[in-house]
Amino acid sequence: MVTSTTRRAKEVLLSLLVLSASLCPADAAGYSEEVGRQFMGLSPRPGSRLLQQGGSRCDGNTGALCPAPPPSHPPRLVACCESRCRDVFSDRYNCGACGSRCGFGQLCCGGQCTSVAYDVGNCGACGAVCPGNQRCEYGACGYA
Repeated sequence: MVTSTTRRAKEVLLSLLVLSASLCPADAAGYSEEVGRQFMGLSPRPGSRLLQQGGSRCDGNTGALCPAPPPSHPPRLVACCESRCRDVFSDRYNCGACGSRCGFGQLCCGGQCTSVAYDVGNCGACGAVCPGNQRCEYGACGYA
């Protein structure tokens, strides 16, 4: 015979199980995107002026091309991607060419997708070089 205390304990455990399941991410893709957004925000880096403004409108078919960017360091290369001007040297969604997306944990450094978590030449940000023999781990030089 099940006592009311035992029944109540089972109900509480079942409720906690349902609650904990609802707090877990539903799919791995959503989780990796969220972690990616948080990882990308760890170290601020200067973005392209064109990307901050959403990109000027352009149309490669009619000749309405992107304006040439001012000389800068790092260099910029602007391309017309889906009717918007994009800096393909730093835009992680159009890296090196229109539509070329960088993967999780990568930034677009000079038009190439780079894993900034472990690259001694781009540690945590594009162009951040680790001094001496320090290793780049988790986006920090000499982490351990």
